[in-house]
Amino acid sequence: MASDSKQSKYLTVYLHYNGLFAPKPLVYLNAVVVSICDVDFGAMDFKDFNLFIAKLIEGSCDNVYYCTRNEPLAEGIRRITNDADYFEFIETGYSDEAGLRMNVYIDHENEPVLDWADDEGHYSEEDLDDDKDSQLSDDIPYEHEADDYIPSLDKTIGDEFLHRVSGMCKDINDEAETDEVETKNGDDKPVYPVHNENQKWDKMVPILGMRFSNPMELKNCLTNYAVKNGYNLYFEKNDSQRGQLLAAMGRDANNHIFPIAWAVVEVENKETWKWFLDLLLDDIEMGIGHGLTLISDQHKGLIEAVKERVPAAEHRQCARHIYANFKKSFKGEQYRKLFWAAAASTTQPKFEAEMNSIKKLTFGL
Repeated sequence: MASDSKQSKYLTVYLHYNGLFAPKPLVYLNAVVVSICDVDFGAMDFKDFNLFIAKLIEGSCDNVYYCTRNEPLAEGIRRITNDADYFEFIETGYSDEAGLRMNVYIDHENEPVLDWADDEGHYSEEDLDDDKDSQLSDDIPYEHEADDYIPSLDKTIGDEFLHRVSGMCKDINDEAETDEVETKNGDDKPVYPVHNENQKWDKMVPILGMRFSNPMELKNCLTNYAVKNGYNLYFEKNDSQRGQLLAAMGRDANNHIFPIAWAVVEVENKETWKWFLDLLLDDIEMGIGHGLTLISDQHKGLIEAVKERVPAAEHRQCARHIYANFKKSFKGEQYRKLFWAAAASTTQPKFEAEMNSIKKLTFGL
């Protein structure tokens, strides 16, 4: 432990909690940060330190990490698991390099933080992102759930349509039953209803014999009907098309991220994004987007869909995707640091200063 002469001044600890670690580069996101400068940590042992932190954050702190204020997180992060680690933390804090200032991080999700740090937290220059990460490779294996294990549609009772198409609730009188269909002018030829694709999604009800102009109309109708009524819906997988996942995530007042909605579609394009946004906006009752801020990648179909469906919303691009295109022309560690410094700017003067630094580095102005 550090000597008393070294601890004539207290160590200042910047405690980061209620956030989460993320790799490439290693960062701690959405944290609550508390500065502690009036506590003698040198007089504590590991158990006392843990009790102090747990009381402060009002939660458990099983995974505690630290890093000096002068080192990148990926290079200087260490874990505190026992008294030996804690005394090393104190000695490091009182070293000349640390300058009596240390960062402490609480991992709430039990992430492999040190494994991520071993990668040095840098994007490789080959990791170019042209939104190709949304395309599934044909080499990715997948498992097909055997039909024998698909759960029965236990909600078909009382639902005439699913009762008949599932074939699971037949009784001996079913074969004698016939569908009642409309006839015209006494003609025996039945007249089946025609599906209205412009009908509101939660009002769509499939009817036996209903006519659809194409298979996509039928699929959308069944999907909307299943979502509305809470049924289990399965579409048979095939080798030619794997599907795309569309998702909407939200951020609350505590900077916590949570899922709002998701859907699997055959292809990611303008039409599927418009369908997804229609359902989302109807559910959260946001109209055309007044007071709504959207952050997305640079997919052209999504950008156009947002313009049409939520023209009043603020739409911004994800910095991670912008950087993927930026580094194609501006390679190197200096550009990487300047880009993320600009992205993290909270004021316009700070942002402009970082952008000017990029211009100076590029043009030597």
